[in-house]
Amino acid sequence: MKKVTLSETALFVKMVPDLSGINNEEIKKFSIKQIAEHSDKIDNYGEYPCSFNKHTSWLSWFIKNEMDAYHEINIEQLSEHLLKQDHNEITLKRKHIDFFSPKNTPDFTSIYFMDDASNKLVLEFNDHKYRNLSWEIPIEKGKCVVFNSDVSFYFSKNIDKKILTHYVIKWHHLK
Repeated sequence: MKKVTLSETALFVKMVPDLSGINNEEIKKFSIKQIAEHSDKIDNYGEYPCSFNKHTSWLSWFIKNEMDAYHEINIEQLSEHLLKQDHNEITLKRKHIDFFSPKNTPDFTSIYFMDDASNKLVLEFNDHKYRNLSWEIPIEKGKCVVFNSDVSFYFSKNIDKKILTHYVIKWHHLK
């Protein structure tokens, strides 16, 4: 018999290598500045627009090449955003799907964690047999996760006494 995959939900997790030359402190400073400059442009998901930065540009390139080289998934960046999480805050649950505009709906979402924290990224999904499944990913500085955009996600309560920032990229799958 020939296998035909009708649908697949996947999660990819990788620590960005220290040898990458990514300066996490520079990304964090850039993000805080971007959030302050664009505080009036926050979207419905609580995400802020993000302009060009050499470190975030490199991260985007890193993710794209990891997905292509190791998983044979060719992706193209649709948009990038910054997400801020204040002390004692739980972020809104979201999924980046617009059923009325498939052209503007990403196939994958990636998140880069800029901080070490005690909270978690929570993914909620259904599979072919079970509903209301979840997976928790610890927040670690330098970790990058990629998952299908139809997976709902949120960040659990930030009990650390610092503002957490995350770099979010939405991707199209080029088939």
